[in-house]
Amino acid sequence: MLDSVQHELLALGGELATPDAERHGMRLIGATHIEALERAIDRFEEQLPPLKQFILPGGSRAAAELHLARTAVVLSVAWSVLMHESERRSPPKSWFT
Repeated sequence: MLDSVQHELLALGGELATPDAERHGMRLIGATHIEALERAIDRFEEQLPPLKQFILPGGSRAAAELHLARTAVVLSVAWSVLMHESERRSPPKSWFT
């Protein structure tokens, strides 16, 4: 699962770094990728008990590393949006399909 997500994140990085990636024949991240990831998350969440309180990151090295990874993703999304706005380009169509 994590290996697959890592490959898709690398593909997304290439898509973001390439002007008009679709025209250059790049594999675009689209709705099917997002839906598959959401289904996987749902399967994992089904195995967890309902949350009764906010969970603070920490407790183990793995939990701390996952928190750092989540933070990096949030920052990457924000920078991606700013990049597209500063270049006055629309985000790739695959972000919305």
